[in-house]
Amino acid sequence: MILGSSSIALASLTANPSPIAFGDVAVGASDTQSTTVSTDQALGDDLASFAITGTGCGAGVVTVTPTPPDNFRVILPVSPMSIDVTFTPVARGSLTCTVTFRDPNNASLGTLTVTGKGTAPEINAPATATFAARRVLDTATAPTTSNATIQIGSQGDSALNITAITISGTNAGDFSIITNPAPASVAINSSVNVVVRFNPGAAGARTAKLDIASNDPINPTTSVTLDGTGTAARIAVTDISFGIVNLGSSDTDTVSVTNAELTNPGPLRITAAAIVGGAGWFSFVAAGGCSGVACNFGTPGLLAPQTISVVCTPPAGASGTMTASVDFSSDTDGGGDVSGGLSCVAGRAEATLDPTSLNFGQIVEVGTTAQRTVSVRNDGNIDLVFTVTKATGARLGEYALSGCSTACTVIPGDTKTFTLSFTPTVRGDADITLSLAGDADGAIAIPVDAKSIAPVVVQPATVQFNSVEVL
Repeated sequence: MILGSSSIALASLTANPSPIAFGDVAVGASDTQSTTVSTDQALGDDLASFAITGTGCGAGVVTVTPTPPDNFRVILPVSPMSIDVTFTPVARGSLTCTVTFRDPNNASLGTLTVTGKGTAPEINAPATATFAARRVLDTATAPTTSNATIQIGSQGDSALNITAITISGTNAGDFSIITNPAPASVAINSSVNVVVRFNPGAAGARTAKLDIASNDPINPTTSVTLDGTGTAARIAVTDISFGIVNLGSSDTDTVSVTNAELTNPGPLRITAAAIVGGAGWFSFVAAGGCSGVACNFGTPGLLAPQTISVVCTPPAGASGTMTASVDFSSDTDGGGDVSGGLSCVAGRAEATLDPTSLNFGQIVEVGTTAQRTVSVRNDGNIDLVFTVTKATGARLGEYALSGCSTACTVIPGDTKTFTLSFTPTVRGDADITLSLAGDADGAIAIPVDAKSIAPVVVQPATVQFNSVEVL
């Protein structure tokens, strides 16, 4: 035995062949080669261990048998010993490993170089596939808007054999494979595509995994994270209060339709609208699929937000306030407000006369003037603008109007007056009719009853009696 002291030279081991070149070995497989170890002097217990070093040369990648000190008790210069070196790559790539023979004091007795290359098919797939946000259980959206194409590549040393592609994970039911190439053999530097569709079952973040099984020995199952967001829509419709709309005119306003969902808002589609109630007061502006009291926006419909124009036209003779609703059809989720209220007040000027007729009686003498006054009160909700004219009668020239004979304005709740004067020139009936224009329901006729008479003349003016004896 050679002692490991500074004054005595240690034995030196050499291996032949060295280096040992394994070439290409499939990952997970093994290859063994032999080399002959010899020494320059007798070797007894000096061989205590091997040390295998090098990048990627971890445990099990390179093994040497037999293992010292077994069967290494005596190696004479004239008696070399054969040992086996096994290369078992665990990853792709070229390796250079060094086997160092050491004595009990950890001093090197010699080295053996081992080279080789691990080969394998290798999958190349993205870590994550992100999908466009989509309405929950949406059937109206064109399906391609929520599809994702995932490319699976072969970047190894041999063809990649894909055996199965499946979906798993928390929200696996929200994703489906539309195009599945498995099973498939993918040549080196080639790829295949998987098309996955996202159709969320609930609003918010949704996730699953696309699991790809292949002959990649390092990653026999590769998972791609599938991420999508489910969105919701909740319709909101505004009301319209037209206020006062005068009879004979119209007013136009708009109903606004919006998506009131704030957390995960998605597209809201409006397919139709209808005015319900209103007794003919309300209609849609004829445009964009609307006419009369109905709108049809077709398929897939209008995307909110939208404004829809509505007209209020109180019919002739209308009074008071009319209400109705605009009801929308859409793909809203539950809890939305599908109707907008409509209200409209008929604008009327309503004249109330006091008195409603005039009577001058039969005491009007020819050549004298009599007067009668009429009060006009506005009981409507808009200004009353009225005029009074002498309408019919044979003796209109004997009458004169003063006060509001031209246009006269009376605000709601107020009163104004006009006066009719009668100055007869001849005897007889002098009935006429006045006409007051401006009331919401049309002109108001005011009958006037009058008769003129001649003055009474007593002849003689003086009566003279003779003397009469008192009895």
